[in-house]
Amino acid sequence: MRRFSETIMTVAIMGFFAVTTSTGAVLFDFGNDDAPVTGVNVVLQSTAVIADLVDTTGASTGISFTLVDSGGTPITPGFELFPGGDDFRFHNESGETAVSGEAASYFGAGTNSITYDSLWGDIGDPGVHFKLEGLTPNTAYYYTFYASRKATTSPSRNTLFSVDGGPGVTLDAIENSSEVAHLTALSDATGSSILFMGNGLEVAPAPDSEFWYIQAMQIEAIPEPSSLLLLVSTLGAIAVRRWHR
Repeated sequence: MRRFSETIMTVAIMGFFAVTTSTGAVLFDFGNDDAPVTGVNVVLQSTAVIADLVDTTGASTGISFTLVDSGGTPITPGFELFPGGDDFRFHNESGETAVSGEAASYFGAGTNSITYDSLWGDIGDPGVHFKLEGLTPNTAYYYTFYASRKATTSPSRNTLFSVDGGPGVTLDAIENSSEVAHLTALSDATGSSILFMGNGLEVAPAPDSEFWYIQAMQIEAIPEPSSLLLLVSTLGAIAVRRWHR
């Protein structure tokens, strides 16, 4: 009976992890759609909304992704001949084609269509905001960003990333073939969050930033540790009762 109880506990814990990780990571490719990949959400310079994001398995998530202004109101992107506005300036194909390190572990090793192209802005563009809706309310999410630009000289190409106006992280895009930036942030009570990426002039300026870039992003819910602790405690009590029978 004791061995049976231990088996039940083990299977249940494994089931908990299966449930909490069943929704895969959500991966974004910013730039163009010349080589779309299953399980990747492509964000173009003209993208205003993606109504239902897919996870890396290609499954629907029910999460939407909308271009908004700094106040959270949806906007329509347009081609920007001159700097200014709340959307991207344009796209380019001057990123790294072969990545390694963390960039490879998150966004694919070797030559791939995700890392070589990007969306960008310059000193006249404060940055862009995207609103995520349909997240699990009051849940921690882990964000990973990648930016790259083949350019060995100045000006600086630091990009600032932040979530819901919280402390941001910066990433230098110049010749970056391996580094990523990470953030952890809670969704609000409605299951929403607003992402910012840009030169940071309206948040906290990225050091000496004149151009900013985004190639790829991944978001993933972080399982709640207290839920696992509660499950283990409950199963432990059940196992003890069975053992004493």
